[in-house]
Amino acid sequence: MLVNTFNENLAANTIAVDSNAAAVNEIASKLDTHLLAFEERAAKDDALRNQGKGAWRVLAWVLGIVQVIGLGIWVEAKGEIKDIHAALTAAQRTNASVDSRITVLESVMKAKHP
Repeated sequence: MLVNTFNENLAANTIAVDSNAAAVNEIASKLDTHLLAFEERAAKDDALRNQGKGAWRVLAWVLGIVQVIGLGIWVEAKGEIKDIHAALTAAQRTNASVDSRITVLESVMKAKHP
């Protein structure tokens, strides 16, 4: 009877061990699947992050080049504005000189031919 009980307990324990082994194998399989999916997602995220870093570098270079071009245009425009201002100032001086000559001639003409 003691041996019979021992055999029943041994058989029950063997079934429990087999069930536990099957459960552990199933969990291990699910964890492996989950780990594989996680690693794939991490690789995709890393690739996307690296693309973002590259895009920021390109954007920084493009903005830098645009600023340099803008600075060149601004310097050129500033020089042209100075030239235009100088030309206008010279034209105003010439006009003032011509106006004063005309005024002198008119006064002389009025004095000679009243």
